[in-house]
Formats: sequence, structure tokens, C-alpha cells
Amino acid sequence: MLVSVETLQVASLIPIALLLHRLNRKSRLSFPVTMVGVLAMLAGAAIDIGFATELAAYGNGFIGGPGF
Repeated sequence: MLVSVETLQVASLIPIALLLHRLNRKSRLSFPVTMVGVLAMLAGAAIDIGFATELAAYGNGFIGGPGF
């Protein structure tokens, strides 16, 4: 349950990052920083989904071994 709530929390930050990018378009670093942040949030959400669906667990599973 807690992992699914964390997934929603991470995913809900993506629109905020895109909104902040729109506000700071004049900066040359805004786009690369935004893309790195969004990709990190998507990776975090994917890992959370892996743990929620039990495809990943520490020590076993598809993501669990390398992720640990």
C-alpha cells in the first residue's frame, strides 16, 4: 500500500516540473535539468511499481538484484 502511494506522489511531481520549465524557459539549462528530473521521477515510479507488483524484491526478482 505504501509503495503505491509513493508511486502516485512521485508521478504527481512530473506536471509541476514541466510547469516550472515553462516559467523558466529563458534559461538555457532549464530544458536539460527538467528532462533529467522527469526521467529520474519516471525511473523512481517504475521501481516503485516493480516493488508494488512484487516483480522486484531485494535479492530476487527482475529489478531487485541489480537495484539492491
